[in-house]
Amino acid sequence: MSTSFIKILGRTIGGLLLAATGGFVYWELQPIDWAQTSSAGGRSPAPRMQSLLEIPTAGALAKLADQRLRAPLYDPPPLPPPAPKKVIPLAPPRVDLQLIGTMIEKDRSRAVLAAPGGRTEIRGEGETITSVPGEIVVVGVSANQVTLRVGRANGAEVTLTLEGQGAK
Repeated sequence: MSTSFIKILGRTIGGLLLAATGGFVYWELQPIDWAQTSSAGGRSPAPRMQSLLEIPTAGALAKLADQRLRAPLYDPPPLPPPAPKKVIPLAPPRVDLQLIGTMIEKDRSRAVLAAPGGRTEIRGEGETITSVPGEIVVVGVSANQVTLRVGRANGAEVTLTLEGQGAK
């Protein structure tokens, strides 16, 4: 290939690129007529754009005018949490049993308890007392006292002593 042919070919390609660029710039600067433009479905390609170009009604403008514009630009701090409810502890339940004595052994201790009807029961730790109504379980036995749990697993605990009569 000769040098003159390459020069002519370069000038031709440069001219075509310059013409194409000019055409694109001209096409970009032309206003778009949305009423004449339609897609394959027959609808306007940008209905949102058409709604933006419409003039708002007086009612819509009144809503905008009623908005509070001088509101703070931040959310107010959250309200403090409500104060916790005061829990009033219940009085320990009355147990109609009397501790008569205790038997302390190396591996197992027992309590001797007297019920109101004159019945005597000897119970160790974990055993249930059957002579009184309700569920009463022996929790612990020591030399001078016995601890009883009245009710289910999380029931109230009552301590009976040898010196006193009734619940402590």
